[in-house]
Amino acid sequence: MKPVSPSVSQPTEPQATVVQETSPVVFVPSPSSTSKPEPTYTPYPTYTPYPTNTPFPTRTSTPFFTSTPTTPTFRGGDTRYSERDGMVEVYIPYKNGFWIDKTEVTIAMYKLCVQAGRCTSPARSDFYGLFDYYSDPAFGNYPVVYVSLSYAKSYCAWAGRRLPTSDEWEAAARGTDGRIYPWGNSAPDGSRANLCDVNCTLEELAHKRDPYIDDGYSYTSPVGSFPLGASPYGVLDMAGNVWEWTSSTSGNYSVIRGGAWTSDSETSRATFKNTYDPNVMWIDTGFRCAADQ
Repeated sequence: MKPVSPSVSQPTEPQATVVQETSPVVFVPSPSSTSKPEPTYTPYPTYTPYPTNTPFPTRTSTPFFTSTPTTPTFRGGDTRYSERDGMVEVYIPYKNGFWIDKTEVTIAMYKLCVQAGRCTSPARSDFYGLFDYYSDPAFGNYPVVYVSLSYAKSYCAWAGRRLPTSDEWEAAARGTDGRIYPWGNSAPDGSRANLCDVNCTLEELAHKRDPYIDDGYSYTSPVGSFPLGASPYGVLDMAGNVWEWTSSTSGNYSVIRGGAWTSDSETSRATFKNTYDPNVMWIDTGFRCAADQ
């Protein structure tokens, strides 16, 4: 009789539970203490796309240099031409700057305003009873006289300008160096201004007559006859020839500047001020106009 071997328990394989599905078939192992757990996988980080690129700004056709409208810049002594009456105007850099007529208004210019119906003819056509002055074309380039302040204002308004103030007139005559006369500090010598000189033969002017000066004229002279007497800015006839109305007043009187052919050297200084009744019309009084920049 064979000996009986001791009974040895054989390990049993884990049994799989079959789960049937239509298709496909998936085998799921039965839980067992001996089965190894499936490793846990840490998922990759969620993909973050690169940030959206901000497009470059659209290129515009802006020019390299931009032009900003500005007030024109003028220099002292610059000139311009008036189409209304043919006057040359000179720029004066005083405070805000202004323009002033290069010469006194002439008879020919004044006649244009009369013909346009904007001005009144001078109070007298003759010159001191000596000769025809206003009507004779030979005197067209001489300064108009026998005009009151209102006559002068009417003309300047017609011409698109105005009368200068007394201060503006002086700035145009003296410049910035404080000179005594428009041309400088030397006394008149007959080459710079038309004053009461050896030719000044009217008896009532005998006390003003300078027998040492000869400017070549007994009465008024054509405007611009003395270029050596120009002011620092090139303005002419600012000493002598005819007194000039300004828009400034002193009480009930109007300020006139510049002296005349009836004046001596003292009253023709650029600083000298005289006053007239604004309604008078004298043989030695005319005007020039001014304009804003």
